[in-house]
Amino acid sequence: MSGQTFHKILCGKCAGKIEFPAEYAGQTIPCPHCQTAVLLKLPPADPPEAKYDYPDPASLTPEDVAKGNKAKWSIIYTVAVLVGINLVMGILFLLRSKPDGPLTDVTVTAWKMEPGEYRTYYVTGTVSNSTSKAVAKARIEFETLDNKGTPAGKVSAIVSNLAANSTAEFSLQTSPTQTVWDAKVLGVFIDKN
Repeated sequence: MSGQTFHKILCGKCAGKIEFPAEYAGQTIPCPHCQTAVLLKLPPADPPEAKYDYPDPASLTPEDVAKGNKAKWSIIYTVAVLVGINLVMGILFLLRSKPDGPLTDVTVTAWKMEPGEYRTYYVTGTVSNSTSKAVAKARIEFETLDNKGTPAGKVSAIVSNLAANSTAEFSLQTSPTQTVWDAKVLGVFIDKN
């Protein structure tokens, strides 16, 4: 009996351990734990150990070395191209997500200009966001005009956290170095700073 080989399996119903001699493989017996019929199967054989056949470096010809170098550089080139494509796509996405033009659904709904101190003017008003998305930083931009209607410069105000479908107030002051008689709205932009 000492030369007999035993195997272990688990019952499919109760997960009880069943030990049996190898010659009983293929027979069906009642599980000693729950009495369910169990087919005695041998466990799968261990897969053969993987063997790798590395060439002897001394036996390599210059052509073999060149093929290996070509394959290595091909992989490096492919990885570099993929990284470059991802980098370009990421830059394009960032540029596209922050438009340079004025926002179409965020507008100045009312504004007025009043004289301030030392040749300055205050421009106050409201900006309206009629979109379903909040704007983190909106820049309201005005162009100032002199007494002949010629552009004299630009001034802007920042409104932070402009909620979706809401309005907010803004206020800005013109520079005392500009001769200002009037102003006109240039638009509302996303502030990138």
